[in-house]
Amino acid sequence: MNISEKTFKYINDLGISNAEFGRSIGVSRAVINNIINGHNKMTLEILQKIQKAYPNIDINKFIDDDVNDFIYVQNHTNKAGEEHNEVLKKVLSDMSKIADLAEKYKTLNTNKTQ
Repeated sequence: MNISEKTFKYINDLGISNAEFGRSIGVSRAVINNIINGHNKMTLEILQKIQKAYPNIDINKFIDDDVNDFIYVQNHTNKAGEEHNEVLKKVLSDMSKIADLAEKYKTLNTNKTQ
């Protein structure tokens, strides 16, 4: 059984709809449907949300039979981390530029008042 089938089975075992399950973990029904239908892969973020909402579930059972899904989750998480780092670098660079401009503005205003 792959991770999509396991997700479908787990939701059925809970006796709730995909929409209710999605709400309980903080994602949309469409996200859950896409995972179950195989259109989207399970991500580490969603696994963590499932674990938080349903602490008695063994998340390892979601991924232990399907190594490819686990590898995807790892790669997706690594890629997201890299993208996050690039965005963070840009934000810090922009903040530095803003601080420099603020300092120049302050210096200009100080010179005008003297």
